[in-house]
Amino acid sequence: MTFLAPQALWLALIAAAIVALYLLKIRRRRVGVPSLEFWRQLVAETQVRSLFRQFKRWLSLLLWLLIAACLMSAVGNPIFTGGPMKSESIAVIIDDSASMQSLEPGEDDAAKSRLDLAKEAVIDFVGRRPVNDEWLLIEASSQPRVLQSWTRQPSAVIDALDQIAPRSQRGDLPAAVALAREIMSGRTQQRMIVVSDGDAGRLEQMIKDDERILYWPIGHADDNLGITQVTVRSQLSAHHVFLRVFNSGKEDVETQLVFEIDEATVKVEPFKIGPRTAWEKTVVIENSAGGVLRLSIDRPDALAVDNEAYAVLEPIRSAAVFVVTPPDESFIYEQALLAMQPLVDPETSQTLTPEQYEALSELKQ
Repeated sequence: MTFLAPQALWLALIAAAIVALYLLKIRRRRVGVPSLEFWRQLVAETQVRSLFRQFKRWLSLLLWLLIAACLMSAVGNPIFTGGPMKSESIAVIIDDSASMQSLEPGEDDAAKSRLDLAKEAVIDFVGRRPVNDEWLLIEASSQPRVLQSWTRQPSAVIDALDQIAPRSQRGDLPAAVALAREIMSGRTQQRMIVVSDGDAGRLEQMIKDDERILYWPIGHADDNLGITQVTVRSQLSAHHVFLRVFNSGKEDVETQLVFEIDEATVKVEPFKIGPRTAWEKTVVIENSAGGVLRLSIDRPDALAVDNEAYAVLEPIRSAAVFVVTPPDESFIYEQALLAMQPLVDPETSQTLTPEQYEALSELKQ
């Protein structure tokens, strides 16, 4: 058995104080009385019951000692092992993907992000190890990086957590695990602790492939709508926006998608989506001037970072067309160009004879 908080052993002094109080004798006082007959009868009855009273006294002492032992055990937080605990080389890998910004309800109704909960978990288990382990801290972002190289100071690992900031991108847990394996090479008693929300189920296979990995799960909230794809295509005088929204929750959701161009609302698209399904649609936006398009889901959920997306709408400009034709055949083509507005700009378009076009080509050469 090993105590995770060995400082609680100081509570054993309470047991010593209890024993001392039970062994402490009260000094008797000398008192003069007119007759001893009454006191002789009282002493005889006391001697008959002394054995039972002594038993009650020692039973009370054992009960108090048991209470003190339970108190010491509760504060010391013992764990039972098959032998003495050995120090290990532990690589802590903390997930910093966008999903770690999801909010989890707290005990006092104050929501915390999964990243904050992950930091608290690291502080908890780093400070509870009763042996002098060697620690390594790795951030599993899109480009994994070492935040704290090997150290035997848990406080250094805790201080390195301040370098982790929320990121709106996907983390790379496999690359972080591969980096940890490379750095741990040659060390004995290797262990990897991955603090993550599961990496969308991809972490399970890594745990099966490497028994050194210990998964520390973070987060349970799954109420989330996310914009997973936005594609813009210009056609005629409008922009065609293809979008995809995924519902990772367990219930149907009915809400709306707001389209803004340069912070001005141009369209609102209501939709309804089932659990664990995707909603896809191509929306036509009549705006030839272009600008910055912002799409936002008009509904709060656990992960706010994927509730909006941006795209750049290029301006749709009218084309200048040169019609090369003999003069007697130009009328039909000119009328066709007029009918193609606003794709064709009649002011900059020209009708040229074959001779004029050849002369123009020679000047360019």
